[in-house]
Amino acid sequence: MEINILNRLVIVTMKSWLILILTCILLLSGCIEKINAKVPVVYVNVSMGEDANGTMVIQGVEAYAGELPKLDAPKEQLAGNFPAVYVNIVQDMFPRAYLTGKDYVGPGVYSYIVGFDTKLNTSEPMGVRVEAINSKGETIDLKAMRFNWSSTIQSKTYK
Repeated sequence: MEINILNRLVIVTMKSWLILILTCILLLSGCIEKINAKVPVVYVNVSMGEDANGTMVIQGVEAYAGELPKLDAPKEQLAGNFPAVYVNIVQDMFPRAYLTGKDYVGPGVYSYIVGFDTKLNTSEPMGVRVEAINSKGETIDLKAMRFNWSSTIQSKTYK
C-alpha cells in the first residue's frame, strides 16, 4: 500500500516538473520577444471650437507617428455618447486604424493615440480623418489631413 502511494506521488511530481519545463521552453522560445515587440501608432491632437450657433467645428489637426509596445497599443475606443469626435487613419481609400472616438464636452484639444488593425505600409502616404458628430448621430464637420510617416509633427489649421 505504501509503495502504491509513493509511486503515485513520484508520478505527480514528475508531471509537475514536466509541465514546468515545457512552460519555460515556451516562454524562452520567442514568445517574450513578440510580447515586447513595438507596433506603430499615430498620436493625434484635434482642436475643437464652436461657431456662433454653438455648433462644434474642427479648427485644427496635429499628428505624428510613434511606436508603443504591442500590449500597450490601443484597440477600438468608442465614445460613450453623442456628440462625439472620431479619428481614423486612411490609406489607399480604406480605414487602416481602429476607430477611435471621445465624447465631445466642449471646445478644447482632444488627444488620441490611434492603433492599427491591419498591416501598415509606412512608405505610402496616409490621411488623418476627423469627424465631428452631433447629438443626433449626424456628421456635422469632417476634415482630412495628408500624413506621411515620419517623426516630425504635421498639422493643418482650418478656417
